Amino acid sequence: MRPFAAAYLVVVVLSSHVVDLNDDNFEHLTQAGTGATTGDWFIKFFAPWCHHCQALVDRWDQTATELKSGVPAINVGRIDATANKKVQERFKAHVFPALILFRQGQLYRYPIENKRSVEELVDFARSGYAKVTPEPVPRPPTWLDKQLEFFWHDMEHILDIRKSAATVLVIGSFLAGVVCTLICTRLCCGRRRSTVEAGKKSQ
Repeated sequence: MRPFAAAYLVVVVLSSHVVDLNDDNFEHLTQAGTGATTGDWFIKFFAPWCHHCQALVDRWDQTATELKSGVPAINVGRIDATANKKVQERFKAHVFPALILFRQGQLYRYPIENKRSVEELVDFARSGYAKVTPEPVPRPPTWLDKQLEFFWHDMEHILDIRKSAATVLVIGSFLAGVVCTLICTRLCCGRRRSTVEAGKKSQ
């Protein structure tokens, strides 16, 4: 790589205002559910295999530059939803790219049908969000929530085992009933034949 090209690459990387988020640092950096003390955040939930997400990379960087340099400044982040399931499930980000603005304890989802030009993205973060219905930001899971999650997971596992056992029991009982019926039928038929044959001999 030429020195000029390498220097240009370094400048581009360092000039990006997009913050990389993950399960571990999301709440610490954004304060989305615990006070929003770090300001508003416009966050892209993406999947590496999503073509729409890949096409949005440059425009998202430009959007971040516009929003970060404005007054008031708005933070811009991105998170790989496929590698950070806790955050993905917390905010129900299952359609990619999911663009969500976090503002003062509320979240605003960028409409899927809207275009994703830099101008429209910036406008949404500045004022356009008021046109969509806000949702309360789900609080981050507590230690108790995590313990309850493990508990319910174990309970579901136990119930699945019991359901399987119950199914086996029902099928086994049915087959046992069929076998008993066949045996009884055979015995009854055998006795009738013996009685008939004994009657014929006595005649």
